[in-house]
Amino acid sequence: MRRKKDQSRRPKRRPDARGSVASPKEKYRLGLANGYKEGLKAGYDSYGNYFEGTSIIITCRNEAEYLKRCIDSIMEHTELPYEVIVIDSGSTDHTQQYLKGLDGQVRYCLLGNDAGFVMSANRGLMMAKGTTMLLLSNRIIATEYWLENMLNCLNSDSSIGMVGPVSNGWQGNQHKVLRCEKLEDMHEQARINNVIDAGTRKRTERLSKECLLFRRELLEKTGYLDEALEHEAFCEEDYSLRVRLQGYTLLYTEEAYVHFAPIYSDLTELVEHYEVTSEASTSSMLYFMDKWLNPNQIMRYREELGWTTNLGEAAYYPLQAVVKGTGNRIYWIEDQKKRLIMGEWERDAVQLSQLDVRRWQSGEAITAEEAAKRLNIVPGAALHGSVKRSSEGILYYLENGNKREVAGPVAEQAWLMHLYPIANLSEQQLEELPSGLPIIAPCSLRQAL
Repeated sequence: MRRKKDQSRRPKRRPDARGSVASPKEKYRLGLANGYKEGLKAGYDSYGNYFEGTSIIITCRNEAEYLKRCIDSIMEHTELPYEVIVIDSGSTDHTQQYLKGLDGQVRYCLLGNDAGFVMSANRGLMMAKGTTMLLLSNRIIATEYWLENMLNCLNSDSSIGMVGPVSNGWQGNQHKVLRCEKLEDMHEQARINNVIDAGTRKRTERLSKECLLFRRELLEKTGYLDEALEHEAFCEEDYSLRVRLQGYTLLYTEEAYVHFAPIYSDLTELVEHYEVTSEASTSSMLYFMDKWLNPNQIMRYREELGWTTNLGEAAYYPLQAVVKGTGNRIYWIEDQKKRLIMGEWERDAVQLSQLDVRRWQSGEAITAEEAAKRLNIVPGAALHGSVKRSSEGILYYLENGNKREVAGPVAEQAWLMHLYPIANLSEQQLEELPSGLPIIAPCSLRQAL
């Protein structure tokens, strides 16, 4: 006689299970979605956790062979802790296949279009987890002790902001050619060259972005690269100036030599590059000139005042302004604090990066009505929070009895100076006011940073 099945021991089917058996493709999609959610959660949970090492950020586009040679040289000649982050700017060769085939040895981001160096570098800085950062061209070939010697230079003094090596591929102070005819000989010559020698460290006003080392602390104080400066030369000039305004020095050192592969193999390639970059060069030049009408004068203000502050670049921002980060929150800035504006803010707000917003400590929330009132009618000195243009055309922001020169039209537009009241001052009265730190423009962003 057949034994009757015990129905009570059978697992109960869920009410919605009938007809809901997923196909392999659906299971894959479900697993992929769940994996993405878990990865996203892990990323959020680890945000702000850094490792004692260097994040090497490489930007590239359509140069897979150079990229491979660069990464291979890093792995061969770097003993200290590091991570490699590659930002690919819409490559159409086999760069993306190469990156995917590295099996997790590098972290990478594949941008869907030709974003250019500045936006790609900023994306890499966002992804970086190291306590030091290194922007690196994919045409660089690392040599023995290259990173160790640059780090030794950087860490020799807390006043050093950025460090660069010497190379055959650059002009100016950082240019150096080793006596070798073959790439194999170059490594031996570099090994002889890369010896610790503090006497080879020299101050400079500008460093090449092709190999640029700095601390995370500097990034937090100075912020991201200005994405309105698409041409790399003006980006270098701008960031070097902004770092020097923090009171840091820039050094290049002959203790570290890196090889730079030639960019243009023939005249045709050079002409094509010129046609692509000439428009970016013109627009960047005009933007730079409007951002820094007189950079030497701006630097003299800093040197004469000799200030120290924990605000970083925000010390060059108005003490009172309405700003926003990448989210929907809008803040009233006053007395070196950010106060969340509650209610509907009907006016414009200055767009900043999250690095900028985080520099201010949080204060009590403020209503939109009160913030609007304070923007135009500021308690205290009658001139506080107003602007005045001199007979020479220079715009000044008046604050706590001082006049602060606005660095140029870009800063004037960025900080919405047309909303500030105009001070009733004569030319002589304006001239007699003591000078404070100048007002500079925040970096322009074209992506969420």
